[in-house]
Amino acid sequence: MENSLAFYDVVIVGAGYGGAQVAIALRHNKFGGTIAINGEEPELPYERPPLSK
Repeated sequence: MENSLAFYDVVIVGAGYGGAQVAIALRHNKFGGTIAINGEEPELPYERPPLSK
């Protein structure tokens, strides 16, 4: 994790299906601000299939 201080308009906690859908919905609805997705996964977020537990 970097020690730099960054500012975003929206911070999404969780890079799973729900977090990705929030980011997609924001862009789909013409949100032009900055978006950060915070997750523990080592890979970049990608679209995952919805799963139930």
